[in-house]
Amino acid sequence: MRIHGDKLIRVTALIGVVGLSLVVSSTVIAETSKVERHSPGDIAITLLRELGMAFTVASVVALAVETLLSKERIRGIVQLLSRWRDADELGFSRVYPNRQDVFHELIDESIPEAEHKIRVMGICVSLFKEAERRVEGHPDPAKSEQLVKVFCERIMAGCHVQVLNLCRYPNENQRQEYALDKQNLYFWREHDEDAEDSPQFQRGDRLLKIANEAQGRWIHLLVSLAEASVKKSEVERRNILFRLAVKEYVALPSISVYIVDDQLYFTPYLFRRHCRDVPSFAIQGEDKKLFQEYAGHFDATWRDALTTDAIPAKFIQLLAAKPRQTIEGYQTSLNELRVEQKKQLQRMDARARPEHQQSPGYSQLEENAIRRYLEKVTVPAVGDQPSA
Repeated sequence: MRIHGDKLIRVTALIGVVGLSLVVSSTVIAETSKVERHSPGDIAITLLRELGMAFTVASVVALAVETLLSKERIRGIVQLLSRWRDADELGFSRVYPNRQDVFHELIDESIPEAEHKIRVMGICVSLFKEAERRVEGHPDPAKSEQLVKVFCERIMAGCHVQVLNLCRYPNENQRQEYALDKQNLYFWREHDEDAEDSPQFQRGDRLLKIANEAQGRWIHLLVSLAEASVKKSEVERRNILFRLAVKEYVALPSISVYIVDDQLYFTPYLFRRHCRDVPSFAIQGEDKKLFQEYAGHFDATWRDALTTDAIPAKFIQLLAAKPRQTIEGYQTSLNELRVEQKKQLQRMDARARPEHQQSPGYSQLEENAIRRYLEKVTVPAVGDQPSA
């Protein structure tokens, strides 16, 4: 097939040479001879020139077609179009070299523009941490606070937010289901990211601390929603508060999923790789097969019997029924715990303080504030909560 192609190229080139020769020779004859215009000789010279130009143009076009549309090249174009069609049918819209680029897009564009539903599934759900670390140098908590405000605005506008993070402290039933002893699921994931002899390996505490910090941010968002809706009726406020739902799932984590309306981002968890350094993928369109598969994975996990609420329903009921009183009581408990934590650090040996501050329990102030407050109050009877 290649031999025939080479012959065709040689013949085409020869035609081009003949055509060019005719053009040149006819031009020379016309300039050197004294043939009268419109005479038979002049007509013959003109015909030769036009024929030469036709040969030349035809050879150039033929060479271009032969080069650009050879059978091999046509086959490549067909394959490329077929791959594009397959990718479009599946819904692939973009590949990211690492998950940091996904977080940038989520924080800057997707979440602020969300209209209907945001679904988040991961190990720690470290959106707030990623918002802080985007600033060069030291983390900037103001960036995390700004993201809380964005979520609050979206929820107040009618958007529903569902959050699934890996179960941090499994109950007895969950431990039996997964045959967990003293280790938790964060231990196993951290073990997959860093070998036990790695200086970064902290037996799950590194990831657990991030998850506890994120849980504190979701609680802060819930309280912010109560503050923003304090002047609304109890029914309206309840609907707003239940647009935010945070749960914990029990499973060996395989992917993180972020779904904003009809845009889905997913990142696989790879062995001996930190999640932030792993390539990620975007899928566009709720009608696409991959979108339905990964969204279905989220929904199935959300409905699983072992999946539990991460924020006590009693606390949400109190925020809906008595927002000012509940917010004030919660803030009082939170401030008390902060003072106690500060005093505890002051009593500790200076060398032990950094390790204590890096422990997961150090980052549970918001959760502990809820527990302390609930111990002091009686929860009013309420109707069924609105569906998410």
